[in-house]
Amino acid sequence: METASQPAKASIPPPRDARPGVALQLDGDLEGACREYEAALAAEPQSAVAWNNLGFARTQQGRLDEAVDCYERALQIDPSRSMAHANLALVLATRGDVRAAVERLQHAVELDPRNTLAAANLGRLLLACGELHSAEQAFRFALQTAPAMPGCASHSGKCSSRARGRVKQPTN
Repeated sequence: METASQPAKASIPPPRDARPGVALQLDGDLEGACREYEAALAAEPQSAVAWNNLGFARTQQGRLDEAVDCYERALQIDPSRSMAHANLALVLATRGDVRAAVERLQHAVELDPRNTLAAANLGRLLLACGELHSAEQAFRFALQTAPAMPGCASHSGKCSSRARGRVKQPTN
């Protein structure tokens, strides 16, 4: 589990000892999941996957400081972990640091163009910032990889509609 809605990359399965945590997290037992991730980290402290998963569980619990620490630890171990950048971005956005969140999401997509969740979230943040062209590009990028990504097509359309509304029509 990289997030509750996107599994880890198929090429890099979660550590064997982290799998019980994933199952508990999917069942909504966040405390149990955190215990399992912590046990996995005791056995394999350099597991970027387990640190990221613990961070996501902490995010779901609203324990954002701890979540940030976990994501940063995951990224110290593996700076190329796209989903850890994307998860950290969501915490940054929640805290109101939208610019930093946008930069993290852009980096997440650069690292893994298949990370459609990061691209869609990038589009949502850019749309909220009024950056319509960039938001539409992010949504279109997400749709290229995952045409059924919830909300992307409608958000992309909103970008186009809003952009047209901003352009003044010539008068005769």
